[in-house]
Amino acid sequence: MVSCSDSKYDFDFKSTSQALDCYQSFCDETKGKEIAHSEDVVSVLKEWEEVRDTVLSFLQKDSAYYVLSFKSKDSFECIHCSCRVSSIA
Repeated sequence: MVSCSDSKYDFDFKSTSQALDCYQSFCDETKGKEIAHSEDVVSVLKEWEEVRDTVLSFLQKDSAYYVLSFKSKDSFECIHCSCRVSSIA
């Protein structure tokens, strides 16, 4: 998948697990990030939206996503909830 941004993440996913790993990596990186200014909050939220939307778009195009959606969707939802909770804390 080609991205229009200059993101540091590789969005050229070859498998569902690569897409989920990318989202998990983003979440792990943001957990320890200190946010000092409102500009930092906006920057993290924009990056989160880009990674989340790109991963979800890939998952929805993957035929295995529909066959095994309980596994992929649960994994995506677990990672998403983890990111959400860590961004509030």
